[in-house]
Amino acid sequence: MARKLRNRVLELLMEKERKLGRRIKYVEVAEATGLANSLIWRWMTGKIHRYDSEVLEKLCDYFDCDLGDMLYFEMVEDSANGDVSPESATG
Repeated sequence: MARKLRNRVLELLMEKERKLGRRIKYVEVAEATGLANSLIWRWMTGKIHRYDSEVLEKLCDYFDCDLGDMLYFEMVEDSANGDVSPESATG
């Protein structure tokens, strides 16, 4: 089994929406953080592969969270030895 770094930014956004009682558009996050809309979209969809410290700081500030609240490791299939992650084993 190998570990892959994942993010919870979409979950943090939904939590913030619940607290505020309204929807938050990605463009609103982009404007508040000074980050590009396309970058926010990649974070929200889990398509981010590089973790820039400035971006992490801005997102943590926006969501009022710590880095550990935003990022986590997920066990994934290790193609070298054929191990399978629990997610793919269950279908």
